[in-house]
Amino acid sequence: MIPMLLALAAALPAAAQVPIPPAVISDPVPDKAHPAGTVAFSLPTNGEEVNAVMFTAAGAGAHPTVIVLHGWPGNERNLDIARSAQRAGWNALTFSYRGAWGSPGSWSFAHCIEDTEAALAHLRRPEVAKRFGIDPARIAVVGHSLGGWLAVRLAATDRRLIGAAAISAPDMGAFGIAAAKDRAAALPIAAGNTRALAGSTPDLAIDELAARGPGWTFATMLPGLEGQRLMVLGSDDPWRDVAAQLAKDAAAAGARVDYTHVDTDHAWSDRRILLQALVINWLESLHTR
Repeated sequence: MIPMLLALAAALPAAAQVPIPPAVISDPVPDKAHPAGTVAFSLPTNGEEVNAVMFTAAGAGAHPTVIVLHGWPGNERNLDIARSAQRAGWNALTFSYRGAWGSPGSWSFAHCIEDTEAALAHLRRPEVAKRFGIDPARIAVVGHSLGGWLAVRLAATDRRLIGAAAISAPDMGAFGIAAAKDRAAALPIAAGNTRALAGSTPDLAIDELAARGPGWTFATMLPGLEGQRLMVLGSDDPWRDVAAQLAKDAAAAGARVDYTHVDTDHAWSDRRILLQALVINWLESLHTR
């Protein structure tokens, strides 16, 4: 078993305790020959083309690339993480799942899974890798909330990823199991998260989670995480214990886990610089995989 790398910060008072990479707080010297860029494009997924943006890194040649996944519904897009990654020499892909924030199609949890898999496959296409300067052998995924759950699932099913990070991620499978037992408690959460999603309603969301929950738990993903690089970041939200348990269980399953807990809210509202530092430091550590 590979031991868990525990970076526990249960009462982290200041970002000074974590090295702040220059990419988080300062702009690099511009590369006029090969400048950084922002490219909006349509990402194909299961017969639809969802809205996507690639933040391309400066410099010639192929770059490592990180997919940044938003949550349910995605009020926090974590574009600051994408931009910091770009300044650190990474391409960063962000996109909206089907039915979310103007992307065509109908939103569902299953569609989010499919869209995430389609995004990864798209980046590996030779013509796409050439267009954006992507090194297909160096792709990582970072997700927040629902996106963190999606990131762990992607890492459990794709051995070629160099790493996955889950930020304040709930166990959607466990949530679905609980919703099947107490629908009344789950509906208000779904109601607040489905207003901006085309084709979704609170009842549809709860029905899907209740039906698919047993097969969507973190526990079902653990066998696929053996040998994977995984960063788990927990915060003071209803899923605080979920993050700690995921880190423990993934390490026991043979994953190389970095775990940090920070006293902040679900969106890391007052720790955004620290969050970027934790993510960028971890991404840079993947070069030594």
